[in-house]
Amino acid sequence: MSKVRVGAVQSEPVWLDLEGSVDKTISLINDSARRGIKVLGFPEVWIPGYPWGIWTTSVIGNYANRTLRRPT
Repeated sequence: MSKVRVGAVQSEPVWLDLEGSVDKTISLINDSARRGIKVLGFPEVWIPGYPWGIWTTSVIGNYANRTLRRPT
């Protein structure tokens, strides 16, 4: 049986910054690969993050504008 090294990300995204979060994600993946990680788990809604203020302020437009789009 072969072994697979796994890792879990414990970090913050670049809040409400799609490009910044994608860049950070790529950096974390590359760093983990250099350390021998083959499977890397990210928190739910990592890109662009899940700001608590989404429920208390009017950031819905900003949040929606900075999420990844699903190709049509």
